[in-house]
Amino acid sequence: MTTTVTKWASVVTSMLVWVSPAARTFAEPLRPITVSVQVLTTTDTPVSDIPVLLVSSLGDVSGGASDNDGRVTIQGSVPVSDRVFGLLVSGGGDSVLSDADKNRLMGRMRVWVRAHCIQAERTIALVEGQDQYSVVLRVYECSTLTGRAVDSDGAAQIAIVANPWTLVEPEEPSNPFTVRVPRGVASCLLIGTAQAMRFLRLTANQTATDGNLGDVAVPAPIEIGVIQVTATSFDQYAISNDLREVPGVTLLSLDGSSIVGANGRSTKDSVTGVRTVQISPVSVPTGTFYVLPGIFSGEATHRAVLDAIERNDAAALSVLPSVQVQSGGTTNVTIDFTAVHRAMFNMRQPD
Repeated sequence: MTTTVTKWASVVTSMLVWVSPAARTFAEPLRPITVSVQVLTTTDTPVSDIPVLLVSSLGDVSGGASDNDGRVTIQGSVPVSDRVFGLLVSGGGDSVLSDADKNRLMGRMRVWVRAHCIQAERTIALVEGQDQYSVVLRVYECSTLTGRAVDSDGAAQIAIVANPWTLVEPEEPSNPFTVRVPRGVASCLLIGTAQAMRFLRLTANQTATDGNLGDVAVPAPIEIGVIQVTATSFDQYAISNDLREVPGVTLLSLDGSSIVGANGRSTKDSVTGVRTVQISPVSVPTGTFYVLPGIFSGEATHRAVLDAIERNDAAALSVLPSVQVQSGGTTNVTIDFTAVHRAMFNMRQPD
């Protein structure tokens, strides 16, 4: 089971435009857009060799790397029903680059990530009739925060801590924990154990300087039986997210307080073509949970569900599958991975 590993999308050059297999095979009409991106520090210094991807509800569309002026122009197509598109700063993965170019870009990324917090994602509203967009991505100085993860009795827990708002090098699990966040900017953390995570929002005041968050309570899990997920329309989702063999799901409590991720393995029925994802037994508090495609890593599409919970957006949340979890036994749920993922993507609110 894995709850904290974020898979960053593929790196592509500004000289090459590509279209994902998902975009090529999906039946919905697509609309072309052009996005002019500039990567700058907070003092408006251009940052070169930062790979940026244009992302739709179907996954990665196209991308490029910033030039000496920090600029890259990305052309791609997104589904006509999408409300928003995303921009993702990429940290690795498969690539259309040569090994030499990929190593150059990844070397540049590592230099910046060691000393800075690079804004990992932006969400931009799509405007009807508009096909040209201009966006600035920021590279921030970092503040260092410490804290201690505890259970409901106040006992210290070895904490896994991730900052999904920015692309930073991960910290080793520890107690107390240490994590870097963008200085003076509202941010968020995932804090918890291998069994359950807590999503913690931070204000700009909390990140303005180095500081201590004190004790952070994390959910206390109990054992349950096997969860079996039957995933329809899984091929489409798998192509977009590179999860064909080892997919995962997230169990998210209705109030957003408990987050549990579980890996599984898919098998395909040779007659029906339906893939079944068998999820291994996981530890989770009892109650009702949304069942979401993918391991929760705090990226924007998963965060959109938490945002919908916070604003009590019943209409948006009503499209998500949920399940009542009891101790022991087997819990069964069927998910259209592609449809649910696309619904989650379009819950994203523009920055």
